[in-house]
Parts: sequence; C-alpha cells; structure tokens
Amino acid sequence: YIAYPKNRIPGKNNPIGVIANEDGPFGTVHEDFISTIINGSYYLKETRAAIACHTLPKGAKNKDWQEAWYIRLTTILEGKVFLRLVFPMTNEKETDVFEGL
Repeated sequence: YIAYPKNRIPGKNNPIGVIANEDGPFGTVHEDFISTIINGSYYLKETRAAIACHTLPKGAKNKDWQEAWYIRLTTILEGKVFLRLVFPMTNEKETDVFEGL
C-alpha cells in the first residue's frame, strides 16, 4: 500500500484506512511501518502530466488543486513513493511488497 510517513506530514492525521479529502488530514503511519521507498524524483515531469489528467475534483479550482498536489508530492514527499507492508487475512505478515510479480 502507498503510505504517508508521519514525519513527512505533521499535524492532525487520520489513522490508516480513513479516507481524507485532497487537502487532508491524511492517513499516516509511523515510519517503522514503511518497508519500501521508491525514488520517483526522476519522473516529476510525468507526474505533473498525470495529475493534469484529473480534471473533475475541484471544477473551476482544478488548476489550484493540481498545483497543490504537485507541490505536496515534490516538496513534502521529495518525489518519493512510500510503501508499507500489511497483515493480510491469513495474519502472515508480508516480507516483500513485490513478491509474486
């Protein structure tokens, strides 16, 4: 799962699994639960293009919404994607988010 580390988004946060609106509060997890960090900073041009495809969330204020998300991803998260392991229904903790791919 994609996760937001608590130390990157301080302040009021939702527990994991609670859906936030695009302005937060965000569901964050303690850094100990982050298992994988992917450096996506080389793909920020593509990230901006992908965000531009989302044309419905805010209607007339969509450009502001898109810019806020881009700033969040590039500044607060430094272009990184944080993944966390989960406990599946079997109660066996994952050890590799890419296992079986």
